[in-house]
Amino acid sequence: MPDAVNLYYTHSRKTGQSNPFTVLLIHGAGSNHLVWPAGLRRLDSFPVIALDLPGHGRSPGNPEQSIEKYAGKVMRFLDEIGIYQVFLAGHSMGGAIGLQICKSFQERLVGLAMISSGATIAVPRRFIDLLSNPNDREDAINYLQPLLFSPKTSSTLKQQILASMQKTRPGILYSDWLACAAYDLRGDLKQIRRPVWIASGRDDQITPLAHTRQLMTQLRLSQHTIFEDAGHMLVLEKPQEVSTWLVRILNQIPRP
Repeated sequence: MPDAVNLYYTHSRKTGQSNPFTVLLIHGAGSNHLVWPAGLRRLDSFPVIALDLPGHGRSPGNPEQSIEKYAGKVMRFLDEIGIYQVFLAGHSMGGAIGLQICKSFQERLVGLAMISSGATIAVPRRFIDLLSNPNDREDAINYLQPLLFSPKTSSTLKQQILASMQKTRPGILYSDWLACAAYDLRGDLKQIRRPVWIASGRDDQITPLAHTRQLMTQLRLSQHTIFEDAGHMLVLEKPQEVSTWLVRILNQIPRP
């Protein structure tokens, strides 16, 4: 038996809920479960689990440098807590992990939400080079900043997100973004036979609309929602709108 994953997670379930599947939230690179606003972590109609990936937030262990390895850890986590099927919602790298799970463990998902994510993630080589030296972390974050947000994003929210990134250990950022840079499932999309909701900020430069449109042309069962005045940090830039749409999508999923 492999060692236990022991991931930290929150579990929200309203009294009297009888929905047959749980929503699993997976955060993006260098982040943790708190990237999901409270309204998404506590849906009225569905039980929700929001986890911290290995080495992130309150979870012990080390980060991975492979989307496939992260996917394997998530599946072991679900086995450990005794949940077989979930609806998985992932932001950025979390969406990549979700797509990998949908490819490799399709029977375990009832559906997938890819928020600010795609079959590839456009990680600038210069950003990776800066992250490789812990002394250059601030320069790396400054380099990434204009790619993360819409011009309409408030300066207060930008400062909050960047301050959180500054607190993340350099090794976590480097490992996660290396995993994103190496990730490419474009050749596997026709294998996906689960409903997929694709949520994009119109101003996203990390997963631009050209990437998400490719998902639409290849995935058999997909819907695409574009959010105006939002960038890569869509889940924080438009939390209420994303939450409303996610519930709408969840209510379309056939009960297993």
